[in-house]
Amino acid sequence: MALFDISVVCDVFQLSDSIGRDLAEMYKSYGPDGKFTHYVGLQDNEIVATGTTYIDGKVVGLYNGATLAKVQKSGFCTALIQAAIKDAIKLNCEYAIAQLMTPGMAKGLTQKMGFKQYCNLLPYLKDPRVTIS
Repeated sequence: MALFDISVVCDVFQLSDSIGRDLAEMYKSYGPDGKFTHYVGLQDNEIVATGTTYIDGKVVGLYNGATLAKVQKSGFCTALIQAAIKDAIKLNCEYAIAQLMTPGMAKGLTQKMGFKQYCNLLPYLKDPRVTIS
């Protein structure tokens, strides 16, 4: 069984090593039976695509859908999303939320799969060690 590889997410989203380590620690903190489920797409035994779900009640959130540039447009993310939604339906989820990192990233894919834009989120990032006087 393949394990989730945060480096694919960091590569696709151009996240720093520090943020990658923080994400990996966050996922580990929930434990193996936590609410996160990770999906991977393999090509020639290499992880080339990833996705993560978080289920709370009847809602599944889809996060970190990432495919390495060399295999983008090959259907990996579509397959991962479809598998995640099938799994969520088995757990009685009634709603799926796909949070996109940027307006253009995967917008076409999510629209083709029937997602409708609901709102715009503005992500903010702050180093918590830096204080403001």
